[in-house]
Amino acid sequence: MKTRLAALLITLLALLGTAPTVASASQRQHLFVGFNSTPGAAQRALVEQLGGTVRFSFPTVDALAIDLAGSRATALSRAPGVTYVEADPVRKPLDL
Repeated sequence: MKTRLAALLITLLALLGTAPTVASASQRQHLFVGFNSTPGAAQRALVEQLGGTVRFSFPTVDALAIDLAGSRATALSRAPGVTYVEADPVRKPLDL
């Protein structure tokens, strides 16, 4: 089920023609953070310890959407239980 949801999300993003925004390391960035289990209070606390804020939780795919200074993303990616940290691209509706 998680694989199907992840594939659907990737397909939708590709269809929308999204591109991640480039930001300096000190600017806050929108990021997706994947974990090896469903994110809960401990994972939210980890993000907050690094100065980030949680925008949304995706429990079905074990991920959080967060805002975090780019300079802290590497530290987050090395934390125990974190499986990936990637850009959360700006999404725009298709121009028809």
